[in-house]
Amino acid sequence: MDAVYVDVVFVVNGIADFLALLAVAKAARIRARVARIATAAAVGGGYGVLACWPDMPLALSHPAAVSAASAVLVLAAFGFSDARRFARNWAAFGLVCFAMGGAVYGLQSLSASDGFDAGLGGNAGPPAGAGMLAAGVAVAIWLYRSGMRDIRERSLVADALATVQVRIGETTVSLRGLIDTGNRLYDPFTRSPVMIVEARALSEWFPLACRRDETGEAWAALLRDPDRLPAVLRDRFRLVPYRGLNRDFRLMPAFRPDAVEVQWGGQRWEIADVLVGLDEGQLSSDEMYQAVLHPAMIDIVKEGSAVC
Repeated sequence: MDAVYVDVVFVVNGIADFLALLAVAKAARIRARVARIATAAAVGGGYGVLACWPDMPLALSHPAAVSAASAVLVLAAFGFSDARRFARNWAAFGLVCFAMGGAVYGLQSLSASDGFDAGLGGNAGPPAGAGMLAAGVAVAIWLYRSGMRDIRERSLVADALATVQVRIGETTVSLRGLIDTGNRLYDPFTRSPVMIVEARALSEWFPLACRRDETGEAWAALLRDPDRLPAVLRDRFRLVPYRGLNRDFRLMPAFRPDAVEVQWGGQRWEIADVLVGLDEGQLSSDEMYQAVLHPAMIDIVKEGSAVC
């Protein structure tokens, strides 16, 4: 019967959890105290001891129990600010543990072998699984690095997302907007900032033919011919010149809403002096947002114009 040393199990699990939590903090740029991460890692080490204790129920090794324990570790290390951020950190912790576990398992399996086994004819050669295990380690490291890069990029985008409500009369359309400091589009005549919105996101104000359009042709034709716009938009309509990606000048159809309400960073404010530019395409490939906000819309709240 093999002996299992409790102190070794505690230390190994604690160090692994500490490194995993530290990697999450670095990747997601979380300002967490090392003492909190160490405390959470100690909790993880204790859980590892309980999971392999002979008299403890096997339920502690169940994936659901392990997932719940990992959530406790993330909560202890980073706290709880909102559900979205907590879920993101929890998923990142799971990804790091997966990558580290795969790498450790592969290296352990490689080091446990003698490195050479006798072949069918007595010839020495590398073990059959060594190459596959080495490839598994490389894949785990690649998954870790690429996954952390993706999590960091999504984290930056998520922190720049705001809830936006565009109102005309009694109709209000809610959507998600990305705060883009590179958006410097202004109406040259009124100097009003222009936020860009997918036309599909405002389908309530457009004809039924456009709402059912999947190819984008109906949207493009409608926006090229302002006279075909619904009356509620036509009376507020204007063309805003802008420079395209290939440096040529174009005209973007835009309208002035009654108001635009923005919720971001725990604050909510309303803006009246803003234009909504219409884009017949898709602004986000993964549909994380349907609008691009002008930075002037965020500067308003910094100047003390928030309504709550």
